[in-house]
Amino acid sequence: MKRVIISLFLVISAFIIYDILSYNNYSIYNIADVTTEQKIVLKTNKDSVYGIELKIIGNIDGEASLYVIEANKIYRVIYLENNVNIDFKSDWYDNSVTLLYDPYNVKDAGKLKIYYHF
Repeated sequence: MKRVIISLFLVISAFIIYDILSYNNYSIYNIADVTTEQKIVLKTNKDSVYGIELKIIGNIDGEASLYVIEANKIYRVIYLENNVNIDFKSDWYDNSVTLLYDPYNVKDAGKLKIYYHF
């Protein structure tokens, strides 16, 4: 029984450490003014891109939408409100992505960070 508990503790610890270290692979974009509409272009220097991952973390006092644009069309809409902790993963074959941040009913308070990885 003691071995099972120790093994379980080691596995859980490994997952926690991996999760913490995995943020080192992300670039970060700060949305400083959450009350203003913004066009955001995120880029990578990688030659071969096969996917994208966005982690949107923070808080806003209200609601907003984050539009993921592909070929000048809306590819996906991510809805944001209050305390935000959203993961978005998708196949992606370009070395950049355009996002449109569209706040509605957002008060002055708040901040958002977009962690991204291609």
